[in-house]
Amino acid sequence: MKTIRFLIFVLLAAASSTLWGRDLTFSAHSQITEGKWVKIGTPKNGIYAISYAKLREMGFSDPSKVRVWGEGGEMYPRDFINATTLSRQIPDTMPQIACMHRDNKLYFYGRGPENLSWEYDDTYESGGLFVNKGQNIYTKQGVYFLSDQGPEKSVKAMDVSSSVTSNPVKVGQAYFYHEKDITQGNSHSGQTFWGEAFAATDKLRQKFQYTMPGLVDTLPGALNVRFCGLSWGASYLEIAVDGNDIASSYIEPRPDAYCYVKENSINRYTLPKLKEKGEIELYWSQISLYQAQAYLDYLLMTYPRRLQFEPGEKQFAVQTVITDTPAVTIPSDNDVMVWDVTDNRNPRYLVNDKGIGLVPYGPRQLVYFRSGEALPEPTVIESVQPEDFRARLLNENPEYIILTTEAFRTQAEKLADFHRQHDGTRISVVTNKDCYNSFSAGRPDPMAYRTMLRMVYEKKNNRLRGVLLYGPQRSDVRGLNGADAPDALIVYQNPSADRVANWLALTDIYGMFSDYLRTYIETEQMSIAVASLPVLSESEAERYYNKVVNYTFDDSRAYWLERVLLTADDKDGNSHLDQSNILGNELNRYSGNNLTLDKVHVGEFGYPEVKRPIYNAFNEGFSLAEYIGHGSCTQLGHDVAIFNSSDMSMINNRRLGLMAFASCETSLYELGWRGVAEHLVLSTNSGLIGSLGTVRTAFSGDNFAFMRNFGRMSTSLYDRSTGRCEELGEIVRRTKNETSGYLGKYKYHLICDPMLRYIRPTLKFAVSETPSVVKPGDEYTFSGSVTTPAGMNVQDFKGEMVMKWYEPSYISKAKSKIAKDPGNVEVEYDHTAFAVESFNVADGRFSIKANVPEMTRSYIGDTIRVSVVAYDPDKRLGGSWNFNVVVDSTTSTTPGVDNQAPVIESMMAEGQHEGDMLPSAFTLVADVTDNTGIRIDEKAIDGPLMMTLDGKTMPTGIANFVKMENGAKRMILRYPMEALGSGRHSVILSVTDYAGNITRQEFSFEVGTSEQITAPLLAERACREQATFTLEADVLQSIGDNAQLVVTNALGKIIRIQNWSMQGENVWKLNDTKNVQVAPGLYKAFVRFTDSYGRSAVTQGVYVPVLGKNSVMQ
Repeated sequence: MKTIRFLIFVLLAAASSTLWGRDLTFSAHSQITEGKWVKIGTPKNGIYAISYAKLREMGFSDPSKVRVWGEGGEMYPRDFINATTLSRQIPDTMPQIACMHRDNKLYFYGRGPENLSWEYDDTYESGGLFVNKGQNIYTKQGVYFLSDQGPEKSVKAMDVSSSVTSNPVKVGQAYFYHEKDITQGNSHSGQTFWGEAFAATDKLRQKFQYTMPGLVDTLPGALNVRFCGLSWGASYLEIAVDGNDIASSYIEPRPDAYCYVKENSINRYTLPKLKEKGEIELYWSQISLYQAQAYLDYLLMTYPRRLQFEPGEKQFAVQTVITDTPAVTIPSDNDVMVWDVTDNRNPRYLVNDKGIGLVPYGPRQLVYFRSGEALPEPTVIESVQPEDFRARLLNENPEYIILTTEAFRTQAEKLADFHRQHDGTRISVVTNKDCYNSFSAGRPDPMAYRTMLRMVYEKKNNRLRGVLLYGPQRSDVRGLNGADAPDALIVYQNPSADRVANWLALTDIYGMFSDYLRTYIETEQMSIAVASLPVLSESEAERYYNKVVNYTFDDSRAYWLERVLLTADDKDGNSHLDQSNILGNELNRYSGNNLTLDKVHVGEFGYPEVKRPIYNAFNEGFSLAEYIGHGSCTQLGHDVAIFNSSDMSMINNRRLGLMAFASCETSLYELGWRGVAEHLVLSTNSGLIGSLGTVRTAFSGDNFAFMRNFGRMSTSLYDRSTGRCEELGEIVRRTKNETSGYLGKYKYHLICDPMLRYIRPTLKFAVSETPSVVKPGDEYTFSGSVTTPAGMNVQDFKGEMVMKWYEPSYISKAKSKIAKDPGNVEVEYDHTAFAVESFNVADGRFSIKANVPEMTRSYIGDTIRVSVVAYDPDKRLGGSWNFNVVVDSTTSTTPGVDNQAPVIESMMAEGQHEGDMLPSAFTLVADVTDNTGIRIDEKAIDGPLMMTLDGKTMPTGIANFVKMENGAKRMILRYPMEALGSGRHSVILSVTDYAGNITRQEFSFEVGTSEQITAPLLAERACREQATFTLEADVLQSIGDNAQLVVTNALGKIIRIQNWSMQGENVWKLNDTKNVQVAPGLYKAFVRFTDSYGRSAVTQGVYVPVLGKNSVMQ
């Protein structure tokens, strides 16, 4: 069976690949390129009229020349090509609609979002009835364009080659339709929006009023009800019309916990007797309401209707079936018109010949209206500025497209500019409205995104690599339940939500370019990467931009580049811990065993003890983290919250990595709920640069398969000749393509800038030799060179090298401490690094003299691991290697003469003098020395590096702001103190050395009455030559003559102070206090001054990305 199934998948793939890439003849030019264009809305199907006066108000100088373009409320199908007919389903151009100019008005037939169609049915007396094909779920109205462009296209008279008959058709078919889109049910998924809820004691029985104007009560009607009921026992839908029982329909019980929809449809049910006004009663009968849900989707009644106006009617629509007599009756009133809208884009009017109009044979859709009455007028949405959008997009020849909304265009351009200038990436910023106007005839439709992306991809020889969805994103963009429709990007939903496995917020479809998608969509291939940044405000966008700059220019990676955090809960017999252990071991093997695996498992640490090492891991930094186990939108873990949003206050890291969450729904951004995965990326200055998490309930097997492929792709996709890794978006795309056959892979969304390159240790080291046995206190020399993965010397490598000494690892059989599930897993755990030394690397070579830490006396005869990492911040490349040493068994366990505690040589506010009144934000600088070495890890039980402010322990992560020199015998701390209140304060710094000696020192200071004001406006782009600053006019009025522009580096060190000029521009020439050009990197600038009240004040700081002269990298 397995072989047969494999062959089937191969054949499916072959068939699809034959169609993939077919030229769908995408036009290279848009239609809205010149002239006047106004977008209008049509909420319902029918005839619309616009007066010439109104057209002049819209800006049309000659209303008689106005044309109509568009497709109304039609919702595009998912596939470009119909898999059966192989005909194109998504048009490339917007059609022109025939209209009529008459009596100083423009008339046209417009379609709303409802999608009712008439179908033949021989069991029904009139030969057919109306069916609901599903209304448009992306808009509350159809959309058309009015324009003075295009040829004249008028509604023409119906041309029928037949003589007038005296026996015209006098009865057609009309409908009553009730549908309210309110909810997607408990699944919050799928493309069905349900209406009224029945699963409550007072809602089990509900009545709905109907009206049937022009009813012919001697003929039967039909009723169609779509309803879903879900309960653990059998249930019934009982239906009555006007007090008469019609049906009691059985609904199957819920088969298992993973089924969430049980539908019941009654189609083509004959109603022998009807009234013009009446009621339909629905009663949901079930055994129990426990975990039950039931909703009405719609009611649709087909009824026979006279072809006559009822009192007060201005228009009505009917369906007729012309068989024997090719004519219908027309009221004799002079202002009555009848249009045949069977082809709604090319309607025809019927010539009224003595109350009779000729029509062709077959089913015809007719609209009767009075032109003399006030017919509905479409809503005016907006005027549209002409632009050849497609040509512009193709001329830009983008490698990435940022798709955003108008409100976030500026922030999107800022992010794009950074990549354009720093990486040389070609990026186009596109708004959703621009996309809709050119690819879906102006109305919101997610297939417009897909069509646009495929057009660029194919016309530009597959150069396009990815799309970033930037800004608010929703699966519901209509604003249901009376809410305002959000201007948000559409998150496409998998059509079916009947079972948990099918719950998919399927944005990945935007990167799939097959002509038609396979039945087993999990076997589809993505052609481009898809990522999201659902920022909700300008401040969030600015915060994330600063993170991108920080991630790019971070020069501290030698301290943490090789670190990987692995964490798991202890549910399900510790199976998740076992999976985590396998994932970590595979990562290390794929990387050449050069990683440090920081394993933090509930089953080993217990709860709440597990929280502290997770905080520490974030604050010390990691390039990658992986969580596997149970979770939700609000927390990681099942029985306890291993980590939730409240824990973020304990994270203060500036070292940003990527984290993958192999769990359930850690992100629900398209529902308007911010999950823990997005919180860590968007809601804080610390946390993560990106997350890869699920947006719906996921399954362990799918998660494990996906994570194994992710580990393989993240470690294998890099250039062997340089060591440069692939972009994060590309790594995730390849992972999903590799995880074929697992539908759950599409539940993983990349919340990240996909254009960022993954930075991990890829370079190698050619080392002369390393010791196998060491003695505490001895000095060893290591020399060698940095090479590419291919073995070529990197002669211009320049950066920092960090050596860490680790306590011996240990093996533990972790128990299920919280869940109390049976089963245990044997895991090897690394202890913490007990000593850290730093050295410099220049010209790709190094020769370092390392002292064996005194603390190794605690491990006589044991094997300990030494990790060495080097990183070049200009190249954004680094490497690592590990080697094991044995502590000489002849060494005395008694420490040497090191009883000297570290010495805090100085501790003060940078740029200030002792006794100065300090501003509310400044940089605290401490210079610490020790005779053997200073310990900076925050896990040290015997005295971690820590600070208190006014008696309260400050957040962990202090090591982020440390530089180690002279073999860790000197430590420079530059810590940003922010948002301090006025008055006296006290900071106590605690430092320990390798021998466990501890020293503490207090720094007391006073903050003056101060305020922090609006930030200076920095040029929006990263700079190479200079940076220009301005302040708003109202701020300038409060600044005295003593204002200064202060610039600090990423660690908070002041590198430039210059007077602030009240006249002209304030320019920083990218130089330091010695007038030397600063290195590329991330800097921060602010203005400090004394305001008109004598108060010390500073502006909010702004980040300044400084690029190298030739920093564009291809």
